[in-house]
Amino acid sequence: MHIVTTSVEHHSVLHPMNYLETLGFDVTYLPVDQTGRVTAQQVEQSIRPDTILVSIIYGNNEVGAINPISEIGAALGKKDILFHTDAVQAYGNQQINVEKEGIDLLSVTAHKLNGPKGIGFLYRKHQLHLPHFIHGGSQENDHRAGTENVPYIEGFAKAVEKLMVDQERNNQHKQDLKDFFIEELKNKEVIFHINGMKDDSLPHILNLWIPHLQSDKLLIQCDLKGIMISAGSACTAGSLEPSHVLQAMFGEEDERIHESIRVSFGKQNTQEEVTILANVISDLQNKYTH
Repeated sequence: MHIVTTSVEHHSVLHPMNYLETLGFDVTYLPVDQTGRVTAQQVEQSIRPDTILVSIIYGNNEVGAINPISEIGAALGKKDILFHTDAVQAYGNQQINVEKEGIDLLSVTAHKLNGPKGIGFLYRKHQLHLPHFIHGGSQENDHRAGTENVPYIEGFAKAVEKLMVDQERNNQHKQDLKDFFIEELKNKEVIFHINGMKDDSLPHILNLWIPHLQSDKLLIQCDLKGIMISAGSACTAGSLEPSHVLQAMFGEEDERIHESIRVSFGKQNTQEEVTILANVISDLQNKYTH
């Protein structure tokens, strides 16, 4: 049996795919372009008679690239293939319509919405039957055994309610901070390049290549000042491994692999905080290039 995914998925998708390969599944990892995207045509051309699942990340967690989910869903619509998307970063930032976009399965987590850590949800198309993978009681209509964590569920629901009320304003605030940060770097004559695209991407994520400035040195200096950024996914912040997303976009030998940072903006962040980060980057680049 055959599965199609991308080379830039979050490890929560990539690692299960690797495991499925040990069980005999054949997995195709689609390459991305230098914006971090795949095309619907790539997906369609990768389909085989034995393809059972396509899993494409909605919005990339490292560079903010948004994949053409609607086009992919349309391409798969007439085929007997399940379509899953990891919408952890996109949920709340994008207008998602599972029916119009042909999505069968969609995963979301609460902590990206300022909800409790340790809880998420999986949307499944109503007609789709999923066998339970945790055996025990008959909770959750036999989908997943185990006593429900009601306080976390309530917290998740409340986070979604608050998100939907302020969605447009919060998204605009994050985009404004991203734009302000870029202008601050330009004003300070910092040499940088955006990995991916500034526009047509998730509003809260920005990935920058800062030539001649090793990302680990920048992370240390930021940490000393209480600034939390990363060189890749926040989930791999403690890892010394280079970003698999940037490697997929630019190649394993590209110098930007070790000279890039990922910055994400939240609704609590301010322009003053952004200016502090811009100052740190400017000072360090001047130190190591002069």
